[in-house]
Amino acid sequence: MHVRRYAPLVGYVSKGNTIEVLESHERLIVRLSLGTQLFILLACALFGPVMTLVIWLRPAMPLFVKLLSGALIIAAWILLFYTLFTRPRLEIGRGDIKYFRRGNKATRTIPRDRIAQVTVDEDAYTTGPIRSVNHVIVVHTSDGEAIALCASPNFQLIDSITRALTKSTDR
Repeated sequence: MHVRRYAPLVGYVSKGNTIEVLESHERLIVRLSLGTQLFILLACALFGPVMTLVIWLRPAMPLFVKLLSGALIIAAWILLFYTLFTRPRLEIGRGDIKYFRRGNKATRTIPRDRIAQVTVDEDAYTTGPIRSVNHVIVVHTSDGEAIALCASPNFQLIDSITRALTKSTDR
């Protein structure tokens, strides 16, 4: 069985749930969960500063190790500060889907009239013997584009988001 691989706008295909849903006045907000964001921050905070100290305290390293470590350290610091100041989210309201990478300015908007179909597909997270099926909400646009919105192993959560999205886009 072939399972299509997705890179959702919000959340990750993983063993656990990485999104949370908030309902507010006339809109549904799907965002990266606080636990997921804290995990990324912790991993980057440990890797970036710890590796920086290792490189500074152990100067007798081969040049290629320093360069490779330096590139990874820079990436960890960038991801640390990026994650610290951002929390990606989707806002579904009045038929439009707005994606916010950070702040209050929408990075991407999918208008109601471009949405042709909303489906729930499956993607699998596999690590060793563990295989976790994730459900991915995919919006198919009138021009043939398939946009993965969010993913979760919790089908009830994905189903509730899909129903709200379908209800909001009904013409």
